[in-house]
Order: sequence, then structure tokens, then C-alpha cells
Amino acid sequence: MHDLISRQDAIDAIKEQIFARINWLSDSRMERKGLDVALCVIEDLSSAPPEPHWIPCSERLPEEDGLYLVTTSKGQVQVHVFRHNGNSEEYWMRCNKAWMPLPEPYKEGKDE
Repeated sequence: MHDLISRQDAIDAIKEQIFARINWLSDSRMERKGLDVALCVIEDLSSAPPEPHWIPCSERLPEEDGLYLVTTSKGQVQVHVFRHNGNSEEYWMRCNKAWMPLPEPYKEGKDE
């Protein structure tokens, strides 16, 4: 099992380390380079797309028709079709607790 932190927690931890060291940083190139790298990491983390997460059906339903990963009211994880019509919305509210977009399909060579 992985010990994960939120993106904002990672940004805050990096900022804390920068500010903790800023008082004793000299003008050396190595220290300035480290600060530049840390600032780039913060920028990358801040601009990265959000990670998929479960969205409770009681909070909101999908905005677009399509396939979604759902947690059913029985606790099973399944793929369901969502369509914007009264029947689909009622079904989702009755049968599902939460949903999220499907991940991107695997592409040969990309994740190796």
C-alpha cells in the first residue's frame, strides 16, 4: 500500500522547506539552483491536471453522456452508462453512491 499525500500538501511541504532555508541561503550557485528546482516543482504540481476521485451522486451527476466508473449502492465497482434523461438520472441516484471518469486506455510504449 502506498502512503499518498494530496497535491496541495506536497506544495505546502516544499514551500515550508524553502522558507525554512531561505534565511541561511548564500549566493552560491548550487543553493540558487536548488531553490529554482523547488519553485519549478511547485509550479508543475500547481498546474498538473487533477487526479480522478470519487464524486458522490448526491453531490452531482456527470455533465456528459458516456461510460463512467461507479460504486454501486451494494459497494461493487462497475462501469455504467450515463445519459442525460430522466430515467438515467433517477437510476443513477437510486443505484449508485459515487462515480468517476474512466482512466485513459493503456497505450503501447507510453507507460513502459
